[in-house]
Amino acid sequence: MSWLGSGDGRPIAIGAMRITDASVLDAAVRAGVTVIDTADVYGDGEVGASERLIATALARADRERVLVVSKSGLRRDGARWAADGRATHVIEAARATRARLGGAPLALHLLHAVDPQVPLATSVRGLARLLDEGDAVRVGLANVNRTQLEEALTLCAISAVEVELGPHQVNVVRGGLVRLCEERGIPILAHRPLGGVEKARRLGLEPLIREISAGRGLTPQEVVLAWVRGLSPVIIPLPGVSRVETVESVARTARLALDDGEQHALDQAFLRVGSRRGPAPVKLSKLTPSPDGDGVNFDNFREVVVVMGMQGAGKSTVARELEARGYARFNRDERGGSLEKMARLLDEALAGGVGRAVLDNTYATRASRAPVIEVAGVFGVPARCVWIDASIEDAQVNAAARLIETYGRLPEPGELAKLAKKDPAAFRPSAQFNWRRDLEPPSVDEGFAAVERVAFQRTRWPFAGTRRALVVETKVAAEVDAGAWRAAGWFVVGTAWGATSAPADLDVEVCPHPAGPPVCWCRKPLPGLGLLLARRHGLDLGRSWHVGRGPADRGFAARLGLRFAEPEELPAPPPLVD
Repeated sequence: MSWLGSGDGRPIAIGAMRITDASVLDAAVRAGVTVIDTADVYGDGEVGASERLIATALARADRERVLVVSKSGLRRDGARWAADGRATHVIEAARATRARLGGAPLALHLLHAVDPQVPLATSVRGLARLLDEGDAVRVGLANVNRTQLEEALTLCAISAVEVELGPHQVNVVRGGLVRLCEERGIPILAHRPLGGVEKARRLGLEPLIREISAGRGLTPQEVVLAWVRGLSPVIIPLPGVSRVETVESVARTARLALDDGEQHALDQAFLRVGSRRGPAPVKLSKLTPSPDGDGVNFDNFREVVVVMGMQGAGKSTVARELEARGYARFNRDERGGSLEKMARLLDEALAGGVGRAVLDNTYATRASRAPVIEVAGVFGVPARCVWIDASIEDAQVNAAARLIETYGRLPEPGELAKLAKKDPAAFRPSAQFNWRRDLEPPSVDEGFAAVERVAFQRTRWPFAGTRRALVVETKVAAEVDAGAWRAAGWFVVGTAWGATSAPADLDVEVCPHPAGPPVCWCRKPLPGLGLLLARRHGLDLGRSWHVGRGPADRGFAARLGLRFAEPEELPAPPPLVD
C-alpha cells in the first residue's frame, strides 16, 4: 500500500464531503494527511465544488505528498444524488474531474456506487477505459460487496475499495469482503468509521469504548478509529472532517494502536452475535447430514436451516413445513426486530437445548447470513441453506396477491410505508428490485454444510376461478371486436393507465399513478390490475387472453399466465370447450 500514503506505510486519510473551508485542507496537509477522498457530487453548490476547493488548496502545498481519491458514477440534481453507472457517464465525469484537479492523470478513481439499472460489468469497463486511455493511474470500487468485487476483478485491475465500516456497520467483515481484499492485497478505505455525525457523538455512551478512552486519555472517536485500523492491515480509516480540530485528532490516531486485549474486546462487542456459550466449532466434514434418508435418528438430529429468497418467493411454506416437524422458527415478520436479533434469539434457543431451528428471512447477502452461521458453528450445529430461487416476476405476483388478500385492494403508494410498520408484507416493488441487486448467491465457503437451490414452481394462480376472459388494454380497445368475443361466450374486461376512454360497457381496472419507476403494484408490467380483475370476476388466468401493445402489456400477460396478442394478431374468439 506504499502508493497510498506516507513513508511509514500508515496512510492518513480524510473524507472531504463536508469540507467547505480551505483552511481545513491546509491544516490536513500540515498534519501529514496523505489521502484526501472526494467526488464530483461533493461540496456546496454545483458539481465539482469539492474538487475545485481541493485543487486550490493543494496548489499552495507539496502536491506530491497527497493522493486525491476521486469518484464518479452518481449524478447530482440539487441536493439529490442518483446512480448513473453507464460507462459513458463514468468516463466523461472522470475526465471532468481530471480537468478540475489540474489535468494530471487521476491517481485513484473509483466507481462511486453500483447502479441497479446498469450491469456492473458495464460500469467496470468504463473504469478500464480510463486506465487504457491514460486518464487514471489506478481505479477501484466504492460501496460494493464481496461478490461484486469478485466480478469486477475478472474485468479490470482493481487497486482499492471504499466501503462503510465502523462499530455499527460491519457487513464488509461478516460478508467476507475484508478477507478477499487481504488475500488480494487490495487496500480498503473505510468511510463513515464513526457512523456519521450523530452516531459519532454517541460513541462515548458505549461502556467499553468509554472505559478504553478514559484509560488511554483518548476521545471515544479516536479509540474507534484505532479499532477500525486494527481490524486488518489493508484497512485505512476514512473519517469525514469539517474542522481543523478533527483533522488533528485523525492525524494523532494514525499513530495509535490498541493492545491485543482492547482490540479483542471491541471485536467481541461489535463483530460477534452469539453468547459464545457453545462448544468449539467443528469441521464441516464431520457434521451430521440432513435427515432425508434411512437410518437417521431424527430425535437426536441437530441442524439450523436458513431459508432465503426474494420477498414473495414462498419461503414461509418451506419454513412452516419444517416447523410442523419440530423446528423452532425465527422469522422477523412475526417476531419483529432485525436479522441480528433473529441470530441472538437462535443463540438463546440453542443454548437452551433446542436442537433444530429454521430461519426464513430474505438473507440476500453473505453479511446477513453470517451471524446465523456463526451462532450455529459455536454450538457445533450444521447450518444448511435452502434458497427458494423465484424469478422476480413470480415473486411480484405473490406479493401483489398477498396485499389484495389482506386489504381487499392494492394500497396506495403513500399507504405502503405506513402499513409496513406493522405488516412487513406491505412493501413497495422496489424492495424486490433491491433484493435482486444485492443478491450474493449462497455458497458452502461461507460456512454452510450444504446449499440447496430450489426452483420456484407455481401450482395455482391466485384467485383462480373458472371464467375465461379477454382482458383488453383500453388504448387498443377500438381495434378489438369485443362484441364477437362476448357472442362466443367470453367475458371481456379491461385495464387502463390514467384517464381512460374505454367503452361504457367495459369493466376496467385503472392504474392512476404517474410514469417513472414503479411505486405501486398496479402499474404494468406489474400484475396488480390482473389480480384485481381475477379476484372480482373469478377469472381463470391460465386460460384467458390479454390484448395490448408493447413490452409493458406483454410483460403483464407473462406474469399472469395470460396468452398475449397485439390487436392485429388476435385470433377469432376460440370456442369455450373444456
